[in-house]
Amino acid sequence: MPLFALATLVVNDHVLKQRHPGWVTGKLSDVAGMVFFPLFLLAVIDMGGRLLGRARFRRDRVLLMCAQATAIVFCAVKTWAPATELYEWGLGLLQWPFRALVAILGGGSPGAVGRVALVQDVTDLVAVPFVALALLVGVRRGPPRA
Repeated sequence: MPLFALATLVVNDHVLKQRHPGWVTGKLSDVAGMVFFPLFLLAVIDMGGRLLGRARFRRDRVLLMCAQATAIVFCAVKTWAPATELYEWGLGLLQWPFRALVAILGGGSPGAVGRVALVQDVTDLVAVPFVALALLVGVRRGPPRA
């Protein structure tokens, strides 16, 4: 499910929105993100804990915190201009190494870090309840760790 959500997000953002702009493609990435990001955060925390030798945590509680954090950040980005701008610059910074590599391999210049465009749309908040799918998937993947 997490990989399906990630694939949906990527294909929708880079193909479907350009070919079929509209309400459905506008919300599809938001829904996919609500499913993917809590599970991604949980995986990062789990790997970090293992690398640091601190893999003991209540997985169900951490998953709930990841879901809450995802929902809160999403709501802030979609409704509060400073959060939107921070997101635009942050994602631009994360994408820059990949864009620079493609440019260099193509014989061009890496260019500067730029911000991505994000439409601040309150109606995107209809995607927030889908964070519950991440909770269902995460709980089914394994028992809580003590």
